[in-house]
This record gives sequence, structure tokens and C-alpha cells, in this order.
Amino acid sequence: MAEKARPLLAAWVALMALSLVLAIAGDVIHPSRLGVAMMLAIVVAAVVKARLVLRFYLGLRAAPGALAGFTSAVALTLAVVVASFLIFPTPH
Repeated sequence: MAEKARPLLAAWVALMALSLVLAIAGDVIHPSRLGVAMMLAIVVAAVVKARLVLRFYLGLRAAPGALAGFTSAVALTLAVVVASFLIFPTPH
């Protein structure tokens, strides 16, 4: 395997594993059971996935400042969304 393809393959495997984590944590069959711990797992997995895509597939490994900025923007957006779910829960 070419040396350039190895990190991309590793990133793809990590993205697929994180997708599985998101599917399990999201519990789409019973969304009413989505608690704080599962929301935290979803946010962490989503931020890690975004960082992997930004770093390996968009080439921001060469621009660490941009990588940190975009990762922070994703994390802040997800934090606002989760906070809104916790502050304004949906009625059962």
C-alpha cells in the first residue's frame, strides 16, 4: 500500500468506528432515552469525526491554526445545540 494512502485508510477506519459510536449513542429507536451522557458521547464523537475530516481529507494538517479554529467552531456549535436541548427539553 502506498505510504500516502495508509493515513487516509486509518482515518477512514476511525470515521467508520465513530459512526458506529454515534449510531449506538443516538439510540434512534428510543430517542426519549437520550440522556446527558449519551449527548456528551455524541458531541465528542462528532467533534473527533469533524477533526479527522478537516485534518486528513481537507488538508488542514499543514495549517494547524485553521484546524484548531474550525474544530473550535464545530465544538462551540455542538455545545450550543446540546445546551439548548438540556435547557429546553422536549415534552414527553
